Amino acid sequence: NKKINHKQKNSEIEAKDRFEFLSKIFLLKSNFNDLFSRQPSISEEFKQHSYFRISLLLYSVLETSINAVNLSLKNFYDKDNDPVLLFVRKADSENLIREFLNILKKEQSVNYEILNVYYKYYLSISDNNSVEKYSDFKEALLRNVHGFSKPDLHNLYTGLRNSVVNLTSPELNKGKEFLDITKHMMKDDLLISKGGIMNEITFVSEIQTACSLADSEFIEEFTDKFVRHLPKASRDNMKKYSLAHLYFARNEFERSLEQMLTIRYDLFGVKFYLTNLQMMIYYE
Repeated sequence: NKKINHKQKNSEIEAKDRFEFLSKIFLLKSNFNDLFSRQPSISEEFKQHSYFRISLLLYSVLETSINAVNLSLKNFYDKDNDPVLLFVRKADSENLIREFLNILKKEQSVNYEILNVYYKYYLSISDNNSVEKYSDFKEALLRNVHGFSKPDLHNLYTGLRNSVVNLTSPELNKGKEFLDITKHMMKDDLLISKGGIMNEITFVSEIQTACSLADSEFIEEFTDKFVRHLPKASRDNMKKYSLAHLYFARNEFERSLEQMLTIRYDLFGVKFYLTNLQMMIYYE
């Protein structure tokens, strides 16, 4: 009869699996009591089963709706005829999702926080004109980072990035937002693969963004922490690439050019960024 520590389970199990697992656990407990013990707790156990079951349903439809919106933004998918998205829009327009979340907040606050993040994600990705909805999503996620497994948290940070990409409002500094998201991902140890490897394109992109914002402190910290996680063959050139941008961010243009001219790398993306850096140096 020990209580289940839901918060401890959150960081170990992905949300979908957690909802399904605990739904089954409470149903089994309820059925066992019904057959053998007839304890008064049977009603509470079945109610908990029901909350976890509908939480699983809401998570699934929100996840599918988010995927439908993302697919329509990248391809020619007709999201307006997606059956799950139509269902979610209808439910949201009639405040059914908010009403359930309000009930869940009183009954299962941990589940509420998880689902509220996904609901904010859905609202944000569905409206590319609203900085407010993006900010609500970001705030809800950062407030509950310890309630998610690493795979879920990585997907949600990716969702933040996608929301930024799709926003059309000129009041948002997209580069600054991208870098802030990266800093949070660094803090939560989400930038390298399970094998301890970082992709060169990821490294190059983050350095480029930080340089455009003249954030030399980030370039130093990021390089010190992650250059050793790059493939061995590219580490030396990537370190030079980082230094060239570090010097530029510090307005040390001659040193930046000197460092840049020592780089020998054949990746198109790197060549493109180096050409841009060279042009900016000559301009300065």
